Parts: sequence; structure tokens; C-alpha cells
Amino acid sequence: MNKDSPTPNTPDYTPYSPPTAEVAITTDEGIILASRWRRLAAMLINNAILFLPLLPFFLSEFTSGSSDFSSIETIASNDTFLAILGVFYIAILIINIVLIIKKSASIGKVLMKIKIVRNNGEKCSAARIIGLRIIINGIFGMIPALGTFYVIADPLFIFNQRKQCIHDFLADTVVIDA
Repeated sequence: MNKDSPTPNTPDYTPYSPPTAEVAITTDEGIILASRWRRLAAMLINNAILFLPLLPFFLSEFTSGSSDFSSIETIASNDTFLAILGVFYIAILIINIVLIIKKSASIGKVLMKIKIVRNNGEKCSAARIIGLRIIINGIFGMIPALGTFYVIADPLFIFNQRKQCIHDFLADTVVIDA
């Protein structure tokens, strides 16, 4: 019990108050699962890294008052910018692959101190993470009509008791504190 919570001997106590103890959700094997908030933060970090090089161009478009996206079209026709952008994304891809091989985690997961393991707690292979959690998951998202439903449903599955999204079920994985 939390030392700041009322006890039956204190005037603030009511038997109808909710419990105040910190409860960690574990698997059947006793593995403590990463919180939903840390998983969300890791995903937001990964997406922010991918969006970062494009941010100045979107900001310039929206602050210019123009709605025809002419500045973005001008930049997109610049071969030097596209080459730099391509190198940036290839570098991010290589960094993520190395992190997946070494730490079973993406950049965002490493920063949030969480990682991917098999349901039984064993280290997850890079092939399982890349093949089942990323590639197969991406293919499902590209199926016309059903893909839209899948892309919405996949992250909503995190609200089940084991905090697993559909891609976690497909790959037989869980995300835990590193």
C-alpha cells in the first residue's frame, strides 16, 4: 500500500476509495510488460525522426498563406534535396536495423528503454522483428479497403490485458522494459 494513502485508522479513509498500489502487468512467465505510454512515446519518436527533415518545408508552406503547395513542389523537384533526403532515410534504416539486431529495439524504443522479446521472454531474432512485425504488418496495411481497417485496428489492440497489438500477436512477441 502507498505510504501516502489513507488507512482504516486515518480520518481520510473510506472503504470505497480505489486502490492506490502500483500494479505492473506481467505475462504468464512473469515478464513485466512495457507501459502503453512508453510504447506510444517510442512510436511518436520514430515518426518524428522520419518527419523531421520535411518539417521546414511544411512550415514554410503553411506560413506563406498559399494553399497550392508550390514551394513543396519546387523543393521536390530539387535533385540535391532529394538525394540528401534519400541518404537521411537510408541512414535511419541502417541505424534501426543495427539496433534491432543488437538490442531488439528501434531508435524510439531504445530512447524509451523498452525492447521486443518473444512471449516466453527469449531474445527475439531480427528476422522475426523485421519480417513479421514490420514487413507483414506493412503488407496488411496496403490491402485495399481492409488495409485501412487493419491500420486503425492494429494499434487499438494494445488495450487488451497483455498490451499486444496485432503485429505482436503475428510475431509472437511482447514489448518489455529493457
